Amino acid sequence: MKVKVNTYGFIAQKLGSRLEVKLEEKATVKDLISKLSDHIKGFDLTQEIILVNGKAVKQDYLLNDGDEVTIMPAIVGG
Repeated sequence: MKVKVNTYGFIAQKLGSRLEVKLEEKATVKDLISKLSDHIKGFDLTQEIILVNGKAVKQDYLLNDGDEVTIMPAIVGG
């Protein structure tokens, strides 16, 4: 299955702001984070804010083909 991923902040700098990621069927958000983390050595993406189709989810959330995942840095300064 494929999911669309939108990223922000340092994550976008490392991966790009829009991606399409291929995952195994019955993949979870944790599986997606693990796959993306392989491309960003030294960064822990498990603490970031994750939205699926606009709703905040936990890492055990089961993804579906065509879902839109947003990953935002958890720390936002101001």
